[in-house]
Amino acid sequence: MAATADIHSIPTRVESSASSTLWRSLFYFNIYRLVLSCILLVLALSGGASTGGPHRFPDLFLFAAAAMIVLSGLYFFTINLAKPPFHVQVHLHTIADLLLLTVLIHASDGIQSGFGFLMIVSVAAASLMEHRRAAIAYAALGTILALGETLLGFAAGLENIGVLQSPGFLGVGLFTTAILVSRLAQRIRISEQIVSRRESALADLNALNREIVELIPTGALAIDDGERILVCNGRARTLLHFEGNPEGRNLSEVSAPLHECIAGARSDDIQPLDEFEFEGNPVQVSTETFGGGRLVFLEDVSREREQARQVRLAALGRLAAAIAHEIRNPLSAVYQSAQLLSESQDLTDEDAGIAAIIRKQSERIERIISSILVVSRGDAGNPESLDPRSWLERFVRHFSAERGLPEDAITVRGHSARIYADPGHLTQVLTNLCDNALAHATREQGELVTLACGWEPAQQFPMIEVIDYGPGIPGRNRRQLFEPFFTTRARGTGLGLYLSRELCEANHAHLSFEADRPDTVFRITFHNRPNIHAKAGTGH
Repeated sequence: MAATADIHSIPTRVESSASSTLWRSLFYFNIYRLVLSCILLVLALSGGASTGGPHRFPDLFLFAAAAMIVLSGLYFFTINLAKPPFHVQVHLHTIADLLLLTVLIHASDGIQSGFGFLMIVSVAAASLMEHRRAAIAYAALGTILALGETLLGFAAGLENIGVLQSPGFLGVGLFTTAILVSRLAQRIRISEQIVSRRESALADLNALNREIVELIPTGALAIDDGERILVCNGRARTLLHFEGNPEGRNLSEVSAPLHECIAGARSDDIQPLDEFEFEGNPVQVSTETFGGGRLVFLEDVSREREQARQVRLAALGRLAAAIAHEIRNPLSAVYQSAQLLSESQDLTDEDAGIAAIIRKQSERIERIISSILVVSRGDAGNPESLDPRSWLERFVRHFSAERGLPEDAITVRGHSARIYADPGHLTQVLTNLCDNALAHATREQGELVTLACGWEPAQQFPMIEVIDYGPGIPGRNRRQLFEPFFTTRARGTGLGLYLSRELCEANHAHLSFEADRPDTVFRITFHNRPNIHAKAGTGH
């Protein structure tokens, strides 16, 4: 994950930051070296002791100053390339500085010229960038060079015996500077390490906090006093349909409805706010203040409602199963009585027709009861491998004959995509859907209902669609379509679509209403592939 990757990259960033600081220090000191060498060059060109220029060996002084300028320019390239390595460059720069400064001291008035102080500056700078051993080595080298220059001047008759103590004083200054500055640099490095570790720990904690915020199921946003979004987790981006990362942007620009919802919130406590609809999704908002702003929590209310609905549906299903079981016994008595009545010799034709209606409706009620019991037990029935095109054509013939419909009232179209389902369950589902379609049909003749079979376009599952050309289903009723006992007809039971969906689920299929279609379309999607061991069936 992104946050985890950030945690692992922190040590690398810290090391890179420390390295860049050292290279920057070397770069700045090289600027000092360049400025100093230019000043020395000006002194060499001015000539004469009155201007501070050399009066022992002017040409040698000019050569050393020019060499320092050339080396300073070269150092800029090597520092920019970071080659050779940092510590190698520090050693080379410091040794070259001490040698050139010794030449400058010798070319001017010797150790008493004051140029020996520049050695202390070079050793101090090197001590800041190197460890104590290297700093002491630089001080020793400077002391040796200063002593050697003094002895050389004394041997050449350029110095008197009184100046022999000057290299000693300079050496004391060099060693003192090296020890003090290196100790100071060590403390600075220790402090930097402590700060780096704390920064690393803080970055780890921030990354962990962000990871936790990303994983919580509730949408969470943090906004500052200026309503700028500081943190927004993935759940909040999903609920509010944010495109990209909204962090750093103003809340009113990203989500005006949410901004209006929390505009009147108090600033002193945890406060649940009113629920609001965001692009069709109900969202419950609550806020809590923190030191620099406000936390906003978003809860998907539809998920809680769906869980409550499932619990309610399960309870209603158990109740319906209990009622169906109790109805079955008296229904059997009614059916048997109608059967005995129809066998009477004294029965008129009108009474025989009434007895036949009683038997037929009793059989229908028995099928409904059986379906309810099957749904309550989760029984998949007796599934068979079916050719949906031919099966639908037989279903339409039987259904049209029972309802007295003309041949063109219900049409079948599409191509075969074999399905695996219980024929009886599928018959009841399509009977319910076709009855609903005919009940809401606005045409009196012609094509009233279309049954289409084929492949579902998104995931290529086999499907059957029931399409009617009625007035459609109002948006306010769509959420309750498959709830038990919900109906818009005076004589409806409200169990048709509920039982149809449950029967589809029992056959590893899914019944859905396609709200984005211009006509009224119910789709049965079969999620099981044809089973080669399934028995071939043509049942109705």
